[in-house]
Amino acid sequence: MPSETAVPPSRWVRRRARVAGLAITLSLVGSVAAVGGAGVASAATAPAGGGAPRVTVTDLGAPDLLAASLFPEDLNNQGVVAGYGLLGGPQPFQAFTWSQGTRTPLPAPTADPGAFSFPVAINNQGQVAGFTTVGGTRHSLRWDAGTPTDISAPGGNSHPLAINDPGQVLLQEGGSPALWDNGTRTAVAPFPVTNAVGLNDAGQVFGTGRGTDGQDRAFVWTRTGTVDVGSFGLTTTAVDLNDGGQLVGNGALTRSPNYTHGFVWTPPRNGRAAALTDIGTLAGLETEVRDISDAGVVVGRSSTQTGWHAVRWTNGRLTDLGVLRGGSSSEAIAVNESGQAAGWASASDGRAHATLWKNGRLIDLGIPSGFTQSYAVDINDAGLVLGYAIQDLTGAVHSLVWTVTGG
Repeated sequence: MPSETAVPPSRWVRRRARVAGLAITLSLVGSVAAVGGAGVASAATAPAGGGAPRVTVTDLGAPDLLAASLFPEDLNNQGVVAGYGLLGGPQPFQAFTWSQGTRTPLPAPTADPGAFSFPVAINNQGQVAGFTTVGGTRHSLRWDAGTPTDISAPGGNSHPLAINDPGQVLLQEGGSPALWDNGTRTAVAPFPVTNAVGLNDAGQVFGTGRGTDGQDRAFVWTRTGTVDVGSFGLTTTAVDLNDGGQLVGNGALTRSPNYTHGFVWTPPRNGRAAALTDIGTLAGLETEVRDISDAGVVVGRSSTQTGWHAVRWTNGRLTDLGVLRGGSSSEAIAVNESGQAAGWASASDGRAHATLWKNGRLIDLGIPSGFTQSYAVDINDAGLVLGYAIQDLTGAVHSLVWTVTGG
């Protein structure tokens, strides 16, 4: 298996003060990689047509004396960011939203000095799902216009997993998931062991369940029943579900060694039966998916002989999205409805750079001065890219939003 030169943290581990973000405009001629041809795109970087992209990066505000770092968690289509400050003292986290240069805290609904607030996701209505602690017990919250509501079952001990645009919240309550819908909760437990992951705007829940045979299977749940999407012979793990009901995830192959391949599961439609599709690999052995758009565009990464490369899968074709000049690895983390993808790529010195794939080009979003590496973790339908950078001397994390014009 190829080694990785740069790997982002596994989770973007997220006062009545309003802090204006510091806008730093950088004119960058991004490193670009052409994507085209009938096969896999070349990983070599070369200028493409259409003019040089202009990259503007906005720092969501420097950490202050109370917050050692500011982590991004989610971004909606209105450009509102949900994130959190990593604090010291009895309150380890402080949730916030950021919009148009203003950072606003999301309070906990209790005067308990040890209570903190932590965001999980924000929907396109601006509602934020997150949690706090009351007497050492976790309570799920939904903030509406900054006002928190405790949506936990009596006794608490829950945290949210996702929120959709209608405002439904998927909760983990004790050892079982539940769907909260305007005060009504419905248990989601189709397997003896059920690990729910998220839900789409239709209220379909997806996740991974373990049956009596001990094998993990990706599933899609609705109020009328559950679909086990099957496998390539061993386990499947769910990653994302679009609003059309297409599920993506990763599955272990039957043959030894049990390499991982990404999959797309498409529900029955237009008289066609449901289908589980292996998206394949590049020249290496494995592929892992990270996201799917409502149009069915899938992004992730695939192994090669030199490192992991970001990939895009659509209409049965897997495309290598390339690497930065002199770099060896890249990964696409998120995709929007225009097919633009955001992620990261290693540079020639091995440091990670936040990257955007747009119109067949790989655009280096750069590393702000004073920082050692950067990562993109989300992109909205307007093309805004959310991510973070790690400060060189202190290791502090700053949340960033990139805007790219041209290119």
